Amino acid sequence: MNRMIEADEMGERVPEKMSQRTQVVLHIGMNKTGTSSIQSSLHRNAARLWTQHRILYPLAGRVTRERRYHDHRLLAWSSIRRYSHHFGVPISDIYWAELAAEIEARQPRLCVISSEYFWPAQAGHDFAV
Repeated sequence: MNRMIEADEMGERVPEKMSQRTQVVLHIGMNKTGTSSIQSSLHRNAARLWTQHRILYPLAGRVTRERRYHDHRLLAWSSIRRYSHHFGVPISDIYWAELAAEIEARQPRLCVISSEYFWPAQAGHDFAV
């Protein structure tokens, strides 16, 4: 039996299992608007955000070997045709699959994805995945 414990956006009661879905925030900052500062702060505070609030700033889609970059550029580069060609990252859903697996394994309340590389993309035109 599903217990009804929470209301959705429309005020409807939803089953307990459905109310525990992860919300995803996609932060698409323009270049030179402080996006890197936001990403650095999320990266620096990832452990605290997780333990205190169950907010996940995932590793999937990030270039972890580069200490100066903390965004999810690989998600954008592997999804947007012009970046795939320019940066040599093949069009693929591999990074999105890794993100889904990380979310499934951790079960966060909220997941934040951030990259300014999503900014110039046009839905239905540039996205290949």
